[in-house]
Amino acid sequence: MSITKLNNLSVSALTALPSGVGGKVLQVVHTTYQSQAVTTSATPADISGFSATITPSSASNKVLVLVSVQMGAEDNSYGYILLLRGSTSLIVGNGAGGSQKNTFISTGYNDGVASMRTGSNSYLDSPNTTSATTYKIQFAQGNGSYSLYINRQHASDNGGYIQFPVSSITLLEIAP
Repeated sequence: MSITKLNNLSVSALTALPSGVGGKVLQVVHTTYQSQAVTTSATPADISGFSATITPSSASNKVLVLVSVQMGAEDNSYGYILLLRGSTSLIVGNGAGGSQKNTFISTGYNDGVASMRTGSNSYLDSPNTTSATTYKIQFAQGNGSYSLYINRQHASDNGGYIQFPVSSITLLEIAP
């Protein structure tokens, strides 16, 4: 049986959800990063030009952050990604000790110079503001001086097989 009326309105006349229905998506901000970046540092660093900014319409609204990062690395590398709101690191693991790292996204152990991995994760943030809010990622290499790449493989162009994918950040403002 199909629904033809909701709150005494025909489905074709319905222009909004009934009041009291939460979880509405109020705005979407999407950015892609098409350049390439590389690091050999164990200290997390910004990726220039890879961030997204949203201005929540209410301080009580949440922001759903969706991140997809394309990563390549050398053998024996353990690259990782952090998510930040402004300069504040958000959601990381909590089991690290010694040289281990608490991360938002990890490449794990890379087993080949031509390999690439897609790292993705999401986080529902409560920025508690109506000011412009910037989300960005930082990347670092956890193992010595090996290289971690964003949007490319480690391998040099050997016959045209090197790949240059795209990474992205998507922000959704969610009403309570």
